[in-house]
Amino acid sequence: IDMIVEESLEEESVVGFGKLQWEVHKFGGTSVQNAECFENVANIIEEQINISSQNCAEPCDKNLAVVVSAMGGKPKTTDLLLSCVKAAANRDYVELENLLNFITEKHFTCLVSLFSSEAERNRLKKIIKGDLNDIRDILKTVSLMKWQASRISELVSSYGEIWSAQILTSLLKQRANERVSNSDENPYFSYLDARRVITIDEGAIENGAVCWEKSSGKFTQVFAEDIAASAGKKLNYIITGYVASNTEGVATTLKRDGSDYSAAIM
Repeated sequence: IDMIVEESLEEESVVGFGKLQWEVHKFGGTSVQNAECFENVANIIEEQINISSQNCAEPCDKNLAVVVSAMGGKPKTTDLLLSCVKAAANRDYVELENLLNFITEKHFTCLVSLFSSEAERNRLKKIIKGDLNDIRDILKTVSLMKWQASRISELVSSYGEIWSAQILTSLLKQRANERVSNSDENPYFSYLDARRVITIDEGAIENGAVCWEKSSGKFTQVFAEDIAASAGKKLNYIITGYVASNTEGVATTLKRDGSDYSAAIM
């Protein structure tokens, strides 16, 4: 799964939600560790729905749900974020600022390489900057209490998937807009924060306790909104791995390496 070139499953796409044919694909951190890897992932996705060249093949009937991890590489984004929590608990402010600056540079360098539109680069930078400011605020509490709470670690570590999924969604939209073919035939890519849909019973997470009925109900609402927004174009989702919400609506995670589980749930 965690490869730059994803090997597709032999099974055909399955008629499922919304009576559409769905295929779920998952790309791990190594697959999105830098700008070149993001482009490779975009190529694979476009090949799957027959839009990889100007002279497209026959129209594709399937819809994709693509689950992505946080940017990998050495060090991984998730590891960097967890190290931030540790540094805050130890009141190592120099190390904390170095880590946050490294995370910023890692993502901003990627954005500069991927996006020709300054407006889109700035939009994504603003999102990441805002999230990093939120992380700083959260870590102030960690520092004051000298307490590396698991709940805070999970909250902070989940931002990597949120960023990578938004970057990939924007990249696919940019490439679709740049395509010479009829824009009405371009697919519609929608970013989905899995915390809006996947709901788990944290008391039984060891048993993989997904609240299926509640999760399905949430997705029904999200799906209706996105179908309307797609305006007749083929809907494809780019989904955050790893993250979820508990039964109280509080953000949580599927634990370390949980992005694979996210794809299985979807």
